[in-house]
Amino acid sequence: MRHVAVQIMGQTLTVASDADEAWVKALAERVDQRIQEMLANGRTVVSISAAIAVALNLADELEKLKQEHQRLVSRIEVLNRKIAGLVGASE
Repeated sequence: MRHVAVQIMGQTLTVASDADEAWVKALAERVDQRIQEMLANGRTVVSISAAIAVALNLADELEKLKQEHQRLVSRIEVLNRKIAGLVGASE
């Protein structure tokens, strides 16, 4: 596990991760960007509130992507069974 220094909301944070340093820094930049956008849009005035709101938005996006992924995996399984049935029927 490596430790990567990142900047979020003007603060340097050290993140422990098995991921590539460039990946961790890119994620931190994206989080910082989302916080800055939220603050610029006047949705919140307190930095910690902005960070929490961004965290909730990212968690929501992640869960929706997980659900969509599971739907796609299920659909692929159904299609694989149909293909296997067609292949078995033609033999």
